[in-house]
Amino acid sequence: MRLSGIAAHALTCDRLPSGWTTDSGTGKTISLFFGDYVRNGTTMYSSTFERQYLDQSPVSYEYLTGMVLNRLSLTMTAQQIAKLTKTYIGQTGTVSTSRASGASDIAAPTYQVMNASAHIGRVAVGSTPDSGPNYIMEMTLDIDNNERALYAVGNIGAIGVGDGEFTLTGTINTYFGDSTFYTLLLNNTATSYDFRVGRPDGNKETYVFDMPRVKFTSGAPAVPGKNQNVMLPLGFQALRDPTLTYSLHVQRHWYLE
Repeated sequence: MRLSGIAAHALTCDRLPSGWTTDSGTGKTISLFFGDYVRNGTTMYSSTFERQYLDQSPVSYEYLTGMVLNRLSLTMTAQQIAKLTKTYIGQTGTVSTSRASGASDIAAPTYQVMNASAHIGRVAVGSTPDSGPNYIMEMTLDIDNNERALYAVGNIGAIGVGDGEFTLTGTINTYFGDSTFYTLLLNNTATSYDFRVGRPDGNKETYVFDMPRVKFTSGAPAVPGKNQNVMLPLGFQALRDPTLTYSLHVQRHWYLE
């Protein structure tokens, strides 16, 4: 469910589960939780990375400047930790025995690492959360900004980073419980895909990944052999939703009931 409209005495939602209808709301308490978010857009952000070599005397500091996030991959496999990989493209690097002004150390987090069992609150293809028979064994996201380093004569490092097209692809490997997902692929039908990742400990940081329009692009039931599970490995691509105007929306909540 996604809140799509707010008016006097009325909250409008889209992507409703089956059976939902208009409710007068009389005598009910409704709690809404808002968080910060990021969507695919056109603004480029760059950072400077510091790497310390503490076993040297004096200590050396390496600085990588103009670092732009180019690729991000997220993998969640049943009974394993969630894995995130990031790839950057930068401009140049320097080494110094003097630390840059304003640089500081950040303490390592003490909360637990998220996993694909206890920390996945919801996975939905379409409006209904997945509850079988097409249980998901593994899912991946691959974001590529298609950035490129720009080089010029007379410069050792890059003079900048060129913008590219945002593309989002991924896979969903499910048990082949029925033909629901397979039919979406065969009919080239657009659907939605979302999931929630969060931790139940004291730091209740939770992320909601919302892809309002996706199409499955590849896959077929795999029959590995006798006494083995029949799986349906599906590839997908996220498309720009014409109404919501984004392909991916990631919402962060610092507190949930």
